[in-house]
Amino acid sequence: MKRHYLFSLALLLLISFLLCSPALLQNYENAALAAPPDLVREEIRRQLGGLGGKLIETRIKGWVLCNHEYRQLPELSEKVLMFPPFTDKEAQVQMHRGQVQNSLQAEIAVSENDAVCTLALHSSILPVNGSETYKTWVSMEVVLNSDSTALEGRIFEEVKDILGQFGDNPFVGTTYTAVIPGRLQKAEMERIGRKVFSGLDATITEMSADAEWISLTGYSSLIGGGLTSEQGCFNLNAALRYRSYEGSTYILLGTPVILMPY
Repeated sequence: MKRHYLFSLALLLLISFLLCSPALLQNYENAALAAPPDLVREEIRRQLGGLGGKLIETRIKGWVLCNHEYRQLPELSEKVLMFPPFTDKEAQVQMHRGQVQNSLQAEIAVSENDAVCTLALHSSILPVNGSETYKTWVSMEVVLNSDSTALEGRIFEEVKDILGQFGDNPFVGTTYTAVIPGRLQKAEMERIGRKVFSGLDATITEMSADAEWISLTGYSSLIGGGLTSEQGCFNLNAALRYRSYEGSTYILLGTPVILMPY
């Protein structure tokens, strides 16, 4: 439970940085030159499979700033029940005070055969230049256990649709998780990471690593769009990490960025 709260705190900080910083904005200038989304999804699966990885999860996550008001818990609870797939399900809303001071959160989750869907509203009071700023964020996450690109595409558009009803210009990204049996050494993890980037016609703009993991970030003309930072435009993030308690190496691939802890 503590880890969940800490990740919620990290998410709030991340979305605040992503959407409020002028140095990091969504970039769609080259989106028209990219391949169709379904072809990109198929190619990502092909690349992961070619590395000996088995895709075990596709996670679609997004958020949007819906207004500048501070909502109380009953209001948040009422809001999360207004949108499908929650309206026709028997689900309990979890409401609690957030880890961040003066913040509240309402969350609802429903499960189906191939997916777990979570919608959360975060309302907070943030001190800015000596005065209080009121903000309510909406985040939505769908975890797919299906390998279907058609289902992934439909869910991605539905997440954008629902978040778009709360506010303008929602941010939505996808994280793919695959598993390779056994332990890969650092040099092999780097080789695989570079191979993924090459296969997706991507250039590497940033790389970091330690003994257990490696992370690469860059831009793929195949994917298009993305975000812009001081290092340039990026829309692809890959990470490999060995999990000793499972005896496996995990590959995470995020477009435009990995949106989960690893």
